[in-house]
Formats: sequence, structure tokens, C-alpha cells
Amino acid sequence: VDGICRRGFDWRLAGSSVGCKYGKGSYFSPDPKYANHYNKTGGTCTVRHMFLARVLAGRTAQVEESYSGNRPPVVGNDEADSCVDNYLDPSVYCIFESAQALPEYLITYIFFNE
Repeated sequence: VDGICRRGFDWRLAGSSVGCKYGKGSYFSPDPKYANHYNKTGGTCTVRHMFLARVLAGRTAQVEESYSGNRPPVVGNDEADSCVDNYLDPSVYCIFESAQALPEYLITYIFFNE
């Protein structure tokens, strides 16, 4: 959390904690429940952190879960700016440039496991 607050999101750390299903980049979701799933702290009652961020997705490319690129693929004649899991209804975005995301708010909450 402290590193993101000081330096922003660093795509170079891709895969260091939960993997890289849609490329080696920084991952964002419009659904907080989806994002919370990847917060792997243990225990029955944990304090968690989530960033509300502005993300410039630009031209998106739908990729398979096995995509391992460190940049978006070419779509038509242009290179895409980000990757998504579903082009029509994305639940996750993967960006490959630090300038594409700005952390705006840090949300701290208590999560109760069932």
C-alpha cells in the first residue's frame, strides 16, 4: 500500500503475488467484489485495503487467460492499450504502462470471512 501511495501502480511486479492471467501488467476491476477476491489475507476477520483508481483503458483487446505478453496485442492495424477478459462486459482490465492508472482513494475496510 505504501509503495502504491508513493510511486503508483508498478506493472513490473506482475505475477509476484497472484499471477498474470491476461498479461504481465497491472490489474483493475470495476467490481469491488471481484477485486476483493484477490486480497489473500487470512483469518476470519481481517483489515483490508483497496484502491479506487482512474484507469485509462484506451483501445482494449480481449485475450485468453493464458496470454503471457508484457504488452497488449495488435488488433487490426493498431496496437491495443489494454487487455480485458471479455470485450463486451469486462470484469478485469490489464494495463501495461504506469501512466495509465492513478490511485485516487485508499479504502480501508474490515472483511469477515464466512
